[in-house]
Amino acid sequence: MIPLCQALSLLPAPETSDAPDCLSIGLEIAGGLQQSWPEDGISTALTLPRSRLELGLTTGKYRGRVAVIGARTGGLDSATGVRGESIVPVLQIAEAAWMGPNITVAAGLIDDPWVATGNADWDLRAAAPILSEAVGWLERSDLGISAAWGAPDQVISALATVTTGEGAQLAERNNGKNTTAMIIARPVPAHPERLAIALLGRDGSRGLDSARDHRAGGRITAAVAPVRLGAEALTAWGIAGDIDRTPLGISAWSEGSLPLDLSVFIRYDQTTEAIDDSTLRTVRGGVTWGSTPMRVILGVEHTDADAQAVAIAGASALAEQTRVYALLSMHPSGAVVLE
Repeated sequence: MIPLCQALSLLPAPETSDAPDCLSIGLEIAGGLQQSWPEDGISTALTLPRSRLELGLTTGKYRGRVAVIGARTGGLDSATGVRGESIVPVLQIAEAAWMGPNITVAAGLIDDPWVATGNADWDLRAAAPILSEAVGWLERSDLGISAAWGAPDQVISALATVTTGEGAQLAERNNGKNTTAMIIARPVPAHPERLAIALLGRDGSRGLDSARDHRAGGRITAAVAPVRLGAEALTAWGIAGDIDRTPLGISAWSEGSLPLDLSVFIRYDQTTEAIDDSTLRTVRGGVTWGSTPMRVILGVEHTDADAQAVAIAGASALAEQTRVYALLSMHPSGAVVLE
């Protein structure tokens, strides 16, 4: 890949001088079949868990980046649809940025640093988002401004954002702003991917009543071929406008490469609500075949919830759910130099 095109990522590139103008494109598509138990509602389904297109243009010290995702209209999530219940493109990222050596300042519809870097570390977004996004404790993007700094040797990076706190899908509900800071340390300069430690803190509010919406978390990832490992913990003070909710979430995952382009993965998520001491546990596992840009993913997911942690409190029939799925996942990316 052209060196400057790496600056289209969340973290800044070490150098920006004498780099060519660059057009970058990234595509993520995953579709497949899943079977769920208990067999209530539509238990056998054809799915499109991932559809995302990202375009970026870098010229000199400036860049623009746009990303859209597919979203189903109508259905269970809305009372109205578009031409029936069509899948339509929804704006996820719309960012203008200035880049200096080791620093990037951006504004617009920007990435959430914890979610964006976590999904990259997990690297199986087609199978599931990371814990914080999966349970709705953090949004993938939000309106705001950001600044990212990275040491030339990549030993440490720092990111800060100021956002509305309502996420990309809601207009701002109060005059307060959410302030987020994240630090990533890589103690092995010669191999920065070998070990990374990240810390997150957010002071925020949400909704018309400016309900508290604070977050704190830590993550550690390691990669020593042929194994990748990761673990994180995230705690919250206030969820979706409910100031009494103070849950704790933990997640751990591993992926190991095998011969013949095969790999196996396993992940465990757990969230615990302090208000009633209820716990939700999810175990995922599976096998993949192929490499960039195409992978086949065969997986299973089992969720076990305490009686108070299910969507309808006390509904024992919803306490355990299992699904198996087969996905064809494509994730190509590339760049061209503009004359």
